[in-house]
Amino acid sequence: MNKFYLSVALVLSFNFSFSAPVIKSVKDGYWNQASTWNLNRTPEVGDTIVIVAGNTITVNNDISLNAPSFLKIYGKLAFQNNNSTLSLSSGSFVWVFSGGMIMGGGSASQKLRLDGTSIFDGDDDPVYGPVMASVSSGGFAAMVNAAPITLPVKFLEFTISKTNNDALIQWSTSQEINASMYEVQRSVNGNDWNTIAYVLATGNSSTINNYSYTDNSISATVSYYRIKEVDVDGKTTLTSTKSIKSGITTTASNIQIAAMQKKVLLQFPQQISGNLVVRFVSRNGQVLDQQSISNPVGQVVLNSKLTGLYIISISNGQQINIARQVML
Repeated sequence: MNKFYLSVALVLSFNFSFSAPVIKSVKDGYWNQASTWNLNRTPEVGDTIVIVAGNTITVNNDISLNAPSFLKIYGKLAFQNNNSTLSLSSGSFVWVFSGGMIMGGGSASQKLRLDGTSIFDGDDDPVYGPVMASVSSGGFAAMVNAAPITLPVKFLEFTISKTNNDALIQWSTSQEINASMYEVQRSVNGNDWNTIAYVLATGNSSTINNYSYTDNSISATVSYYRIKEVDVDGKTTLTSTKSIKSGITTTASNIQIAAMQKKVLLQFPQQISGNLVVRFVSRNGQVLDQQSISNPVGQVVLNSKLTGLYIISISNGQQINIARQVML
């Protein structure tokens, strides 16, 4: 089946997630000191918090994040002083990767909590990676990277569209079981990848879920993107790679049209300024419906009461004139 037709499933639901800010340690230091972190602030609710390899971050007082946050430990998380605690809310996750560790200061009053339950006390033996913990894991459990085919997440497709100097990244899944998050990754050469955003997954679903992220002010001549899914137990899978050129221009030849269940899906790789007229034309040339769309970009869904074989034409009266036959 053509990949574009798979993306028609995006019309069935729109459950867009938010992207979590990424905050990383830049040196050894205390958790509650802004200078310890690259954003020059302390971690906040909703953040993805990364303790970089080689850094030791020390909790020396009571810290509470009362909304889902994500803690990724490549270096060391340590506790100091009596009654120093790090409390994370329900929906949060803690990953300790290979080379990472959690170490107490010898006092049982030092605690790392998830949803009010202690998963590490200061007089416990150190925790070494690779392990992870969530509310449902019952403490720390082994984290294993498995082959993509074993993952219970089914990607449909993802698309990249350009609006001004921004890249609009959209993807969807048809099934999610114990999915944790999606990492939006970017490369300027197709080989070296950086994670630019974390998007919270629906988690468990047998319906179609759709996600989006906007990469602002892209400057590379060609930018490459892919999506990395992370399961709650640390398993991962990757989508295929998509690219977009900074000088791309939308023409009739690269606008895509598909239809499904009385809906028409249009895909615009770059924003078109102004109005477009979309006409629903019968096989004998009669215009049965007409709709206008303004400044379209990315995926645009149009509803229709028509059923059967029709021609969809798109025009702005200038350089955009395209027609495709579809089955509604």
